[in-house]
Amino acid sequence: MNRKLVIIVIVLLTGLVSIALAQRYTNKPQTHETMSHNSMATPQMKEDPLGTIDGSKTPELISDSKAYEVFCHSIAVPSAASDSEKRAAKDKLRRAQLSSKDIELVMKTLSEFYSERIILAGTDNQLRSQSADDAEFKKLQAEEISLISKTQDKFKTRLSSEGAAKLNEYVMGLKQKIKLLPIAKM
Repeated sequence: MNRKLVIIVIVLLTGLVSIALAQRYTNKPQTHETMSHNSMATPQMKEDPLGTIDGSKTPELISDSKAYEVFCHSIAVPSAASDSEKRAAKDKLRRAQLSSKDIELVMKTLSEFYSERIILAGTDNQLRSQSADDAEFKKLQAEEISLISKTQDKFKTRLSSEGAAKLNEYVMGLKQKIKLLPIAKM
């Protein structure tokens, strides 16, 4: 049961960060309609629960791996994505001040990440339908961590040295936008 809650929290956090990044990088002012929609989608808490790690206050407590995970999940699009989806992802990447070539390499790498992540998501759904034990979910979690690490390594080897440094700086800056909530015991 705790495993399911962990996955739900990770999915929710990734979604929240994606929404926040999408709103910020599209430079659209928030209207009353979008504010209402967002507040309905995300219950507003008066105070963060005890044990919350707020990257805006303590970014050093957010791991590099978590920052890359959020980055990958928030920008990755499938290779068959529409032109507008790809353009939106590239627009987000422009904030990192990468060259056009490095942006294309990041997009290719994130497309590969997306393809592999879809396979892991399918495995997760299969395990849930089979009521698999925690050991199977831990193995799947290790595979996802490995995927993030491999993707991070691909950025380092594929991008220009300047591009890799700029991307890393950009991703590390995302730590200030991440909030990790503790997992509630059931």
